[in-house]
Amino acid sequence: MGKTGHSVLLTVVDRLSRLVLIKKINHKETADVNQGLVDLLGSIPKEFVHSLTPDHGREFLSLNDIRERLGVAIYWPDPYSPEERGTNARIVKSSATLAKLHL
Repeated sequence: MGKTGHSVLLTVVDRLSRLVLIKKINHKETADVNQGLVDLLGSIPKEFVHSLTPDHGREFLSLNDIRERLGVAIYWPDPYSPEERGTNARIVKSSATLAKLHL
């Protein structure tokens, strides 16, 4: 996610297949993030979407709507434990680099 008030890239990474979904959203706000997640994950058959592990940003604090709409479990990593989300951290870094080159 980028700076508040600017468009940002929302990334979803499947840790088993390494499938990466990226969507540009207008703001780093809960409503935009939730709608972006619905747009991204709604395009995938439900049997392949089981859970989400977001970081601890305030934009992810209202994921109950996502849990209900998509029927997924939400797992919270331990604070200050990026190793629990290593695949996503590597993908986000690569995506940000590509976005700077192409946006």
